[in-house]
Amino acid sequence: MKTGIAKWHGKQVFTLATKENVKAMHTAALLLQKDIKTHFTGGGPGAVAAEKARRAAGGKMRTGGKSPASRPGQPPAIQSGILRASIMTDVTVVGGVNVIGKVGPDVDYIAAKAPTGTDVNYGLYMEIGTVPHTIRVKKAKVLSDGSTFFGKQVSHPGTAPRPFLRPALKRTRRKINQIFRKANS
Repeated sequence: MKTGIAKWHGKQVFTLATKENVKAMHTAALLLQKDIKTHFTGGGPGAVAAEKARRAAGGKMRTGGKSPASRPGQPPAIQSGILRASIMTDVTVVGGVNVIGKVGPDVDYIAAKAPTGTDVNYGLYMEIGTVPHTIRVKKAKVLSDGSTFFGKQVSHPGTAPRPFLRPALKRTRRKINQIFRKANS
């Protein structure tokens, strides 16, 4: 009776599969990043042109020179562009075989590029909203927007969610699944 010998090529298989999945993760992350960035509302040349036309016609800008806020449930409107510019991708391999992809605001990147005083952690609050809360003075003597003084604390009514990450994942889910099916076929 003849016996066969099976040779285990596990490490080679894992290495090849991991390389293909890293490529797929990069492709999927970039697809998601592009979708997120293209679905922010307002801002851009069109909004700027509309505001210039309104001013030229004698109308006053109602928003202090910024795009109006988006409606609750819609992606954020572009105000400064910092949040949209901060949407980054990162793909890492952990433990040799676990491929992890991240897409979203890169707080360290924002902090390095943003003007002094910019709150760089607001992406999460835009995505999920906030509950009513109290804002208290930390370093200054009173809270102020530069022209109005509010005192040592104010009651904020909360903010409705303006999701941009989860809807993008939902829109791109089928394409992302195709990317990984192809990489693993």
